[in-house]
Amino acid sequence: MLKIGYGRPDDCIYAVDLEFEEQFEYSWLKNAINIKILNEIDNAIVTPIGIQDKDNEDILFSIFEISTGAKALMLCNMNKSIKIWGTIFGDNCNSILLELEQTHDITIYLQHLAKFPSDKFQAYSLLKQRLYKDYAEYEKEARWELVP
Repeated sequence: MLKIGYGRPDDCIYAVDLEFEEQFEYSWLKNAINIKILNEIDNAIVTPIGIQDKDNEDILFSIFEISTGAKALMLCNMNKSIKIWGTIFGDNCNSILLELEQTHDITIYLQHLAKFPSDKFQAYSLLKQRLYKDYAEYEKEARWELVP
C-alpha cells in the first residue's frame, strides 16, 4: 500500500544515494522490476561491464551513477516496508511506484504535488487516516497542505 504524508519527518530516508550504496547488492540487477526501473527511468540496460545507455552504447556507467529516482524505486522494490522522502521521485517514477505499492508497504512524505496516473491511483492519506476516495481528493489535500 502507498501511504502519503507531508513534510519531512526524521524517520524516513532522505539520503537516497547513501542508503542505496549501503543496501545495494549486485543480485538486485537480476530482479525483473529493477531491470524495468533502469529501462524506463534511466533509459539503460544492464550489461556484463556496467549499466549502458540504450541510445548510445558508448555510454557506460556504474550502478551507483544511476538517477536518484531509480535508486529510490529500487530501494522501495527491495524493501517490503519503507518510509522515504517522496519529493525525490520525479513524476516519471510514479507509475512504477503505484505498481510497487501493490506488493510493498511504501510511505512517502511530500513537499511538492506529485502527479500520479489518475486511473491507477490508490493510496492512503496519513493526514485523514483513510484511503483517498479518488485522485482528485489527493490533489485537493496536497494543494491545501503544500501551498503556502
